[in-house]
Amino acid sequence: MGIESVNSSVKVLGLHWHPKKDTLSYNVNLAKNPSCTKRQVLSDVSRIFDPLGLLAPTVVQFKILFQKLWLLNLNWDDELPKKLTDKWLKWRADLENLPQLQIPRLVESDTDKIELHGFSDASTKAYSAVVYSRMVKDDGTISVAILAAKTRVAPLKQQSLPRLELCGSFLLSQLLQSIKAGLKHKDLTIYAWSDCTIVLSWLAYSPAQLKMFVGNRTAEILETIPKHAWRHVDSKSNPADCASRGLGVSELIDFQLWWKGPSWLRDQDQFLVKLNNSHNCSSLSDKRIQSEIKANCLAAQVIVTTDNPLDKLLNRNSSWLKLIHTLGYVLRFIHRMKHPSSKRTSTALTFDEIKSARIRWLQHAQAGFQQDFQLLLANKPLGNQSKLVNFSPFIDKDNLLRNMRTESTCILESHLSSSLSGNDIGFSAHGT
Repeated sequence: MGIESVNSSVKVLGLHWHPKKDTLSYNVNLAKNPSCTKRQVLSDVSRIFDPLGLLAPTVVQFKILFQKLWLLNLNWDDELPKKLTDKWLKWRADLENLPQLQIPRLVESDTDKIELHGFSDASTKAYSAVVYSRMVKDDGTISVAILAAKTRVAPLKQQSLPRLELCGSFLLSQLLQSIKAGLKHKDLTIYAWSDCTIVLSWLAYSPAQLKMFVGNRTAEILETIPKHAWRHVDSKSNPADCASRGLGVSELIDFQLWWKGPSWLRDQDQFLVKLNNSHNCSSLSDKRIQSEIKANCLAAQVIVTTDNPLDKLLNRNSSWLKLIHTLGYVLRFIHRMKHPSSKRTSTALTFDEIKSARIRWLQHAQAGFQQDFQLLLANKPLGNQSKLVNFSPFIDKDNLLRNMRTESTCILESHLSSSLSGNDIGFSAHGT
């Protein structure tokens, strides 16, 4: 009796736990000789209990199928069309392989520091998100484990693929938020990966600059995942890809990319190379990016380099006033180091110190228009392709670009304050 109890499984929270191997498995009891109706499809799919979404690549196939059945306006007991019947019976038979899948129950967490790596992807039929834990032990060994996944079918109202990719990133932010809530006692570092450079470009903007659909979702995403945590991953290394397209059980069992994530997560040297060479390099001239930017906003992207202290400060602050005051105190400190005998002022910043810090930030933000700046400096006309040509810009005494239409200011400071936090600069179309 003792041997039987060790080899047998125990049902825990709807899953089957095998104490001897310490693994989890699934068991789906399907009826023999089923009728191929919408009612039967829903009945069979509901038997797959997968609270963590570990079977997402398989389950998403049935979600897509059920959406198709709904569009056909079939009654619950109507026979399915021949093509869908064949597909359903094939997938149903494949579910018999589910008990062969053995998932390790234990997710190692020996140290307080844990990395969460989230991946998102989308196809025309569905979008997905999956999260892995990564832990580097004291002896240098690395443990990677899948934590959870989610999928959603694409909405009936047709959307562009970049928008669906953005929905996948939004789904990832929700999934990471729920995982973070359960790991409050751990020191978490979050990395988010997407193979869509257009989405990464949208996330570099301030949400206020983007049209409603994209702007609302980027705002929600950035509340959970800061923009500096986003990285680009190639499609072949993106485990969320299979969850957006679908994968049968027999294929999923041995699909290591899904269960263990990309191989470079388990190699420290490869991981560091990937981390340093995975920033978004998408061109702002891409029409798919520009199509989601509000018409009254003109923006230039500034490439962020970790060597620039101003860029580091931008990644840590999103308040325009806080950025000005922080830089103001830094400039005061530098001045005092260079001139120790200078007269000490009060602890509060002076008007001139605030003005100097503001000018320094504006100069940094306008670095995205460096080519135009050099042409104006040499008294040469701007090219027809320049985004500033219609604003008749000139360079003022502080080496700032100004709008000839209203010389008092060329940059809307309130707009720039939000743009700075997005590592891009805004240029008012009205010059006010």
